[in-house]
Amino acid sequence: MDQLFSELKEIVLKDLSKEKSSDSPRKTTKEKAKKDLKTGVEVEFDRPLVLKADLCYIVSAVIIENGKVLMMKEAKKSCRGLWYLPAGRLEKNESLIEGVKREVLEETGLHFEPTSLISVDNSRVLSWQRFNFTGNVTGGKLKTIKDEDKESMEAGWFEPQEVFSRSLPLRAPDIIPHIKSTLKWKEMKERDPIYTSLPVPLPHERIKIQVVLVSCDGNNGIKICLDKEYSMGFLHCTPSTLFCSVYDTVYTILKRALGIDKVDYQLHGIISIEHVGKPHGAADGACLTLLAEFIPTSQPKPSNPGRYFWLEADERLKSRIRQLLEKGCVKIV
Repeated sequence: MDQLFSELKEIVLKDLSKEKSSDSPRKTTKEKAKKDLKTGVEVEFDRPLVLKADLCYIVSAVIIENGKVLMMKEAKKSCRGLWYLPAGRLEKNESLIEGVKREVLEETGLHFEPTSLISVDNSRVLSWQRFNFTGNVTGGKLKTIKDEDKESMEAGWFEPQEVFSRSLPLRAPDIIPHIKSTLKWKEMKERDPIYTSLPVPLPHERIKIQVVLVSCDGNNGIKICLDKEYSMGFLHCTPSTLFCSVYDTVYTILKRALGIDKVDYQLHGIISIEHVGKPHGAADGACLTLLAEFIPTSQPKPSNPGRYFWLEADERLKSRIRQLLEKGCVKIV
């Protein structure tokens, strides 16, 4: 998936430069951005977001080996003795990958190497997001009851059905969908690199949402809606509030680009995540790029043809996009 997104960016930027060269000169001023800020569309000149003050990122690991899932027994007073996936809050100056590796080691005693994101929980608010990884154990020693500390009592490997049936006493059942998604991913997608995605270490001050909006026609064609005024070319928004869901944000982006009140679309998932987490206070934000499919009765013209346009995808790109449309991206839950 990471390779597909790199190819997609390269193609988009190439075609975007052609479109821009055919346009008359256009100014994008700081005053315009400030006006957008007042209307809640973009926040380009607001302060950077800060982890633990404005943002909470949870990282968790679904590690499945020999058909069994790795679990840890909670030591916290509020849920002592109950089982859960290795998970916890991201710390200051940590990347998502560094955070999940630390949590697995602290709570299970095992060294973990992430291979892919499986799902992201951000369907309620953007200020709280949970990133669920899978990967492989590369070393360490499984924590036993003799190793109990403040992080966990012990760790163990269990049949998924023990978790699903809750014969294993769970801290919360919210881990069940993540385990099921990982089992499905390992069965259908693990061997194909197009379905593998890890965070790209690029800094962001705020939460940015980019949307790769595609439209499929009955003649086997695929078009992508692009924005000439944005350097990356994709539809995008830096939300003015974090108390909105990713679905709310995507809907706002599509309405703005297409200029229609009701937008029928399917959100297939996340293609790419950019986050580095350091230095703290200056790079705690993230950029999520999502794949959405417009479901039209007829393909609308963009609301502002001088800014938005539809790009016809070539055969190679169409093939890759179809794979993601048919089998999915990183899930949003």
